[in-house]
Amino acid sequence: MKSLIAAALLVTACGSVSAGSLSESQLPADSQWYVHVNLDMMRQSVVGKRFMEEELDDAFDDIEDELGITLKKELDAVTVFGDVPKDGTSVAVVLHGDLSEDTQVGIQAVLEEKADSFIEVDYSGVTYFEVADSDEINIKSHHGYDSDALRLVFGEGQTMISPDENRIHQFIDGGTRLKRGSVVPDNALLVLHAEKALLQGGLNAKSADHNFGWDSSIMNNIEHVAGMVVEEGDGVRIEVRVLASSADTAAYVHNIIQGMVSLGALNAGDDPAAAELLQSLQIQSNENEVTLDVFVPASLIEEHVDF
Repeated sequence: MKSLIAAALLVTACGSVSAGSLSESQLPADSQWYVHVNLDMMRQSVVGKRFMEEELDDAFDDIEDELGITLKKELDAVTVFGDVPKDGTSVAVVLHGDLSEDTQVGIQAVLEEKADSFIEVDYSGVTYFEVADSDEINIKSHHGYDSDALRLVFGEGQTMISPDENRIHQFIDGGTRLKRGSVVPDNALLVLHAEKALLQGGLNAKSADHNFGWDSSIMNNIEHVAGMVVEEGDGVRIEVRVLASSADTAAYVHNIIQGMVSLGALNAGDDPAAAELLQSLQIQSNENEVTLDVFVPASLIEEHVDF
């Protein structure tokens, strides 16, 4: 079971989902944060294959060793999202990919064997599975959920895992697919798009900041943060966008980031490549928006990141 959740949370194992990038319309309206990992693009990407293929293979091998289930060729992407309550139970993980009937039956068998109880629940004509906590699964201690159960529903091309029953019902109501609904909230999450996005993520800081204990007046006036990592040539381009509550706050954020980058470039004097990278970082502001954009060559990734 640990491996099943590890697969769902592959983003934390790899640091980097369906082929194609995530769109705003796929995120439920009450989401406060998300991470989307495009495994299919990583497999196709020169940079992804160069640096992450071994990591992905190891993760999938661990799953196969414990569950006896091969997911490597069936998963295209992983999306993790939720809000930020104190109990952490609103998190949900969506596995993108057509899981075969054998894989679904195999997962059910493993859960039934390892869980204290394994219950089939019917909601709106769709069956999902409720897995009770046990010593082997231990949802609370391993994953920080204040919940005694994990829920799983297989959909068409998407599978959701969540301790939150409401998330599962939302998913089923959307046709067992991620779906925002017809009403677009004013505080809808910011999502950056690119054809070759390997990783996307974002946070609705305005809704979530009371949980982070931020005491900075500037930080408390940042409303949204979104970023993505995109394959480009022999390297990746990283873009981060910050939406502030006002143009003045955006100008402060711009100046702070510029100062930090300049200081970092000075301190990297013995590493010319790192200094050049920091100096190439483009920081732009427009009204209440600040954008950071930088290209990171594969050679620099290889030199500074331990895979």
